[in-house]
Parts: sequence; structure tokens; C-alpha cells
Amino acid sequence: MCRLGLISVRAMNVCRYGEIKTLIQLLKADKFNLVKIRNCGRKTIIELDEIRENYSHYLQEQHIDVEENPVIVIEETELTNAQKKIELLAPNSVVHLKGWITWKFNELSVRAKNAFPQLNQLLTVIGVIYSAQKFNAIDAKNIGKKTSGEIQSFLSEVKAHFEEITKEIDLSVDIPNHNELDRLVAQVGELYPFLLTKECEMVAKHVLFHDFIPILFIAKQYIFRCEDSRMNIYRDYYGFNPEGRRYTLSEIGEKNNLSRERIRQLVSKRINLPKRLEDEIHRYLTPILESIIPFDSLFWNKVQRDNMLEESYSQTALLACSVTDTHTIIQIEDSDKEYLVNKELIENVKIRNVLNNIVRVIALRRTTVEQLDILDYIKEQNRVYHRNVNLLCSIYANYLRKNFDIDIEDNRYVKLLPNAINISTAIEGILEQSGEPMSLEGIKQAFNILYPSNSIDDVAKLKPYIFRNPNIKPKGKTGIYILKSWKNHFTGTLTSYLEHILHTFNEPIPLDDLVDFALDEFPRSNKKSIYSLIVGDKDERFIVYEDDFIGLADNPISEIEFKERRIIKRHNFDTRFEELKQFVILRKRLPIQNKSEEESSLARWIVNVLKSNIETTEEQKLTLSSYLSANSTIPQNGTEYNFKQMCDEIKVMVAKSFSLPTASDNAREYNWLRKNIGKYNTYTDNRKFYFEDLLEYLKDFGFYLY
Repeated sequence: MCRLGLISVRAMNVCRYGEIKTLIQLLKADKFNLVKIRNCGRKTIIELDEIRENYSHYLQEQHIDVEENPVIVIEETELTNAQKKIELLAPNSVVHLKGWITWKFNELSVRAKNAFPQLNQLLTVIGVIYSAQKFNAIDAKNIGKKTSGEIQSFLSEVKAHFEEITKEIDLSVDIPNHNELDRLVAQVGELYPFLLTKECEMVAKHVLFHDFIPILFIAKQYIFRCEDSRMNIYRDYYGFNPEGRRYTLSEIGEKNNLSRERIRQLVSKRINLPKRLEDEIHRYLTPILESIIPFDSLFWNKVQRDNMLEESYSQTALLACSVTDTHTIIQIEDSDKEYLVNKELIENVKIRNVLNNIVRVIALRRTTVEQLDILDYIKEQNRVYHRNVNLLCSIYANYLRKNFDIDIEDNRYVKLLPNAINISTAIEGILEQSGEPMSLEGIKQAFNILYPSNSIDDVAKLKPYIFRNPNIKPKGKTGIYILKSWKNHFTGTLTSYLEHILHTFNEPIPLDDLVDFALDEFPRSNKKSIYSLIVGDKDERFIVYEDDFIGLADNPISEIEFKERRIIKRHNFDTRFEELKQFVILRKRLPIQNKSEEESSLARWIVNVLKSNIETTEEQKLTLSSYLSANSTIPQNGTEYNFKQMCDEIKVMVAKSFSLPTASDNAREYNWLRKNIGKYNTYTDNRKFYFEDLLEYLKDFGFYLY
């Protein structure tokens, strides 16, 4: 009565203390005796009086004694028989019966299930159906006619089903003694009703032979059969679907009309399992899961044996990951193997960024052996990491060994071997092997022979490597290079070497002897250039004596021994200025320094006059400046001269052919003209004037260029 909601717990306890077990005994009980029962107060008496009043007609309509009403005996016999049938049923049949009752009970309305939750249990519902006291649901509190009819229909279906499956049972047979396997099968089926009979038998046999519950096998069957819509997301993510394919987050989002981030949030948590199953999995996995377990580890072989799993190691690892909250899947690169990793280890670690940074360093050019610490790239400053975050180094170490074939110590320290030539060191080796000074061209040829895969096409590219090496020294400005360790070579300029020779003799020596000494170290020089260097020395360190003796200004000699010769300039200002005018009339341009010696000398004279490096009057400087201003439209340098030459060539070409240059016939002129059409406005020298004059000339022929 208490289970069916007909009586409160307090009143039921009072009845138990007073040994009142049936409704008949309650109706016949004396109120005076009820008051004497322990904990029977006013509220309980009122409740019992209401029950006695509601069921008083029961005493009037029926005789209570068994002798007077043999029907009660028959009904009690029916209950006893029903209970015996349950005992005679095979354990599997009992499990299926319980499952069928649960299924039918779940189809009831919410009001009916909440009013009589005990009807979900086999023994309770059989007791209600076959009890001598006829059950009337409408007598319960807050139960109407519709709900009462629903309950009665449920009880009728249960009774019909029960009698159908027990119709062939012989009650005269003794209750069989079922073996341990049958009891285990029944127990497994009751604990995990989603398992099939065959699966229950497999689990029971595994428990008998291995004394271990294959909990992951049971969880797998639950995942396969769960009808929750969210379970489809997990099945697609872990590859538990029929096709065995693991879908990407984007694909799952499209199938379920959810965003990629929402799918990520869902799969970041474990699959929601029944409480009992969840607790058993936690007790099994927590002690055995290490911080990092590769998907191809033999560890999964033991897990498979313990849990009757026939899947691959990878699928077993995915199953374990799907039912635990402590670990997650890590794959540092799409082609790399996967790992089951404790989530605490990777907190604040950007898995892909770490790999990218390490690979970037490995790809750099190295000329010496270097060492790389993987942990330095996993941990960043101002971030808190798990104390065992260094375990992640092994994941990156395995990837680097496989893809880069490099040596790694202690799964952490990467040994990076040289992957490039140290050109500076190579040049030093070439000089050391040669044993004598070498020019840039000679160094380049030797280098290209020794290192053809790193050949150098321009000697200018060698200079940065030479200047970077402190063991290589230039021989002045000669373009010749030696090793610093060579003590018998002079590494200063020619001027300083001449000064060094004169200091060594400590007296003036003939120019010819000085030239001979200089040619030993500077073979590309000559007597004329050496003399010009001495005479034109701005620091005036040398003195030229008669009979072509050369001495030092800081070591003067008595005029009795050597008489200083006065150096007379070959040309005065007027002579040089006249040469300049004749040059401009003839060449239609100013002199350029990188041309012939005469032209270069004239160009240097202009610069020296304007900078007052030559003794000239202000009037002479003004005369030269005025002349240059008057000729400012002629080419002032080699760039302007070459530009004007090209303009004149195109004018002549157009005048002869009455057509512009073409890419097929006049490629050089065509490319030059095309390039400068868009650039001439940016020129700040005479080139802009020359090109505009060319455009005007072309317009006269009817050609308009834009």
C-alpha cells in the first residue's frame, strides 16, 4: 500500500509495529489499540480513519474468514504460483521479462509513471496483479479515471505476457538449481539491458574465465545502440559509425547543422554513459592510463584482451578516449601517428606552433654542429605549465627522427649537423693550401672547383665573406689577399709601404730602388704611379731630392748631402681650362673620371679646383663655375652621356625608316624606349630634358607616346 501511494510512510511504520499486515487486519483493528502503538499520533489516526472509512464497504460485501470465502485462498494460491513460475524461469527469461516490463512501463504517461514508480519492478507488478486484494488505481491520490484506466491496461498486458511465457511451466517440478554461468548471464543482462542475449553470454563467460568484466566492450555496445541524437556526433568523430570512417569537424557540423566550434565543444567532453557504466570505466582506466600512450603501443593489446575487443589498436585507443575525461587525442602533424595524452600536459601548449618553430630552425643554414632543446620550444615565458610537460618532448622527437633522420638524445636534445658550407672558412682554406697571395678571381676559380654545388659567379660576392674573416687580410687596395699569419707580407696601402721602406733605411734612397721594393709587394704598380703617389701625397710625408732620391719629411737630411728639388706643376689654370673647353667642343660633354688617363685627370682637376684642393684664385674658381653653369645642358656624367647617345640613335633610326623601333628588329632600342616612357618624369638630371626633346622630335613625325 505504501509503494502504491495509498498510505504514508509514517502510517505504514505504525502498522508494521502493530503487526497489521493486510487491509482486512487494518479494517478490523480497534482504534483504542492503534493509539497504543509507538509513534501513532493524531495525524496518523486521522489518516488510518480515512482509509478505514473508504474501505468499510469491503467488510460488508465480503466475508473475511477463509472458510466463509474460499476465493481468497484461490487468489493467494495464484500469487504463490506466479512467484514460483518466476523462480522456475530461466535467468535469461527473467531478464527479458524485466526488460519487457521496463519497456512497457516507459510507454506510460508521465503522470502514471510518477504515481506508481514501483510498477517498473517485476516482483512488485506481479504481486499487484495476483494479490488477493484487488488493486484499484483510482483510489490513489491525484489519480483520475484516465490514468487509472492506463494503469489497469498496463497490468493486463503484463499479466497476459507473463502467462504467455509461463504457460508451459510445470509447477510440480522442483525449482532448478541454475549454474553459475546462468546466474551471471542473468546478472549481466539485468545490469546492462542494452546487451543482446548472446552478448550477455559472452560477457559472462569472459568474467568466469578471466575474472574481469570487459567494461569497454559493454561501453562500445551502448555507444552503438544509443539512440540519442548527440551520440551520432561522437560516432562520426571517433569512427564508430558503420563505415568506420572518422569525419572532420566541418563535415560533422554540416551533417548536424552546427558550427565547427560547437562540434569542438561537444567532442572535447567524454561520451555521456549510464552512471554504473561510467563508474566502472573510471575504476578500470584511471590506474592504467599513462600520461602519453601512442596509438600503436602494445599497451592496447592488453586492453583488447581484457575487454574482448577485436578492433585495431587505433580503434581501441579511440574507444578509451571517448569514455574518459582525463585524456585527449594529439596528432602534431596530419601525416604523423596519434597519441592519447593527458589533458593537463598540453594545457597552454600550442601543439602545431611548437612543431612549426622547431622545423623552421632545422631548415636554417648551419655551418657548424648545433644543439636544439625541444623543451625550449614547448615552454614559453610568462606561462604556467604542468610539471611533467617535458614528457611531450618524446612526441616531437619521434616525429623528427622519422621525417628528418636526425640524432636526438634523451628524447629532447636534437643534434643539428652542418648543412651548408662556411664560405669564409672555405676561402681561408684555399689561401692556406695555396701558400701565396691570391686575387679575387683566383679565389673564385679555386672555390668553384672545390665546391661546384655552391659555385659563385661574381667575385664581388666573395668580399663579404673575406671581410668577415679576421684571419684574411688585403694587400692594400690591390685586390690581392693573404692570411694574417703570413709574417712576410705587408697588408697596408702602397703609400704606407713606401713610408715603411724609407723608415727601414732611415735615409733617402733612389726612386728606382724604392720602386723595386714596392713592386715586390704590389706587382700591379709601376714607377709612374708610385712617383705620382709620392708627389701628390696630401699628408706631405715624402720629400723628393735631386737625382730622384726620396726621403721622409719627418726625417730631414742636411742640404749638404741631399738638396730638395722643387716640383714644378706641368700645367697652370689657364692651360687646364683651355683643355677643358677644347674637350667639351670636341666631345659635347664634360670629362668622366672612369675613362682614359687624360680624361680622368681633367675630370679630377675640375673637382679639385671646385673643392679648393688646388691653389687657385677666387676669380679662377668663378670662371670655371660660370663655364660649367653655361654648359649645364650637356651630359655631366657617364649616365647622362649614355642616355643622350641612345636618344640620338633613336632620332637617326626614325629619320631613316620613318618608324619606331620594334621588339623584333630593334629589341635594345625598343626596350629602352618602353622602359623610359614611364620613368622619365622621375628623373632630376638632364635625362628628363633629353627624353622630352626626343618625344618632341617624334611628334614631328606623327608619333605620340604616352
